[in-house]
Amino acid sequence: MTLVPSPVRTERLTLRPLTENDVESLVAYRSLDEVCRYVPFSPMDAETVRARLGRFFGHGDIGGEGQAIVLGVELSAQSVLIGDLLAHWSSEEHKSAEIGYVFHPAYGGRGYAAEGVHRLLHLVFDGLGIHRVTARVDLRNAPSARLLRRVGMREEAHLKENEWFKGGWSDELDFAVLEQEWRAQHAHGCPDLARRSPPTVLLERDLADQDLRDADVEIYDGPIGVKLLYRHPVTGAEHYLIRYPAGLVATTHRHRAAHTFVVLEGALEVNGECVGPGSYAHFPAGSVMHHAPAGDEGCLFVAVFDGAQDVEPLPGDPR
Repeated sequence: MTLVPSPVRTERLTLRPLTENDVESLVAYRSLDEVCRYVPFSPMDAETVRARLGRFFGHGDIGGEGQAIVLGVELSAQSVLIGDLLAHWSSEEHKSAEIGYVFHPAYGGRGYAAEGVHRLLHLVFDGLGIHRVTARVDLRNAPSARLLRRVGMREEAHLKENEWFKGGWSDELDFAVLEQEWRAQHAHGCPDLARRSPPTVLLERDLADQDLRDADVEIYDGPIGVKLLYRHPVTGAEHYLIRYPAGLVATTHRHRAAHTFVVLEGALEVNGECVGPGSYAHFPAGSVMHHAPAGDEGCLFVAVFDGAQDVEPLPGDPR
């Protein structure tokens, strides 16, 4: 079955089969460690990419169950390849398919990935008659999870340490959307996924003098002072000003979103390490952690989360 008989165009992108002329552009992002960190392949060189082009890259059709198609994503205005999309026909009997995607990080933050994945879902539902489409992401890959939610997929499962992946146990998030859900989402047309708003400049003065509200959070034995400084309207990224009182005790936990702490006053103990004033500590998504004020004084710090600040209490203590 021909899924892409000719290049498919969106407002800003062209989806098309890959060719030998794309080797250099594919290597430009598929060779990057940051691109390969949470996906099931290692950094690729030109020889590896050419071998894949010969096997299954570059085809515009899917013959049946078990086969897959990989499409290049090109910026139409510049004719520049910025990523690629995968559709795999998982089961003909159950009318199911799985999607995947890889994009050059230099083109992130402008909605290109969401625009491309959204069009791929149209191709799968309209071209293959699929009933259910799934996608799997590593828990630590918060931007990928946000993308799937943005295009209308639903998180169905969180599989804890289900796979030994690149030297350690990894958690998997499973997303899905049914055909009837997809049709209902598009009853009044397609959403505008292009990000056109200019970058937001944030300025908050005199953080030490801010009024904070008391908040009870399940991982602490008492209230903490909190003020939400910023929440991004699309990505859900959140910035908080937080004050820990002296003697506060916290339980071991993890946040799904990557985050950074910048200490302003006092000192913060994180997994046995002391982070003093004027210092910061960064934590990848899904990091297991324990933090509390160090010494006999409280501390004031800014917490910058890449996504929504959701916390999961955990048993044990890594210190």
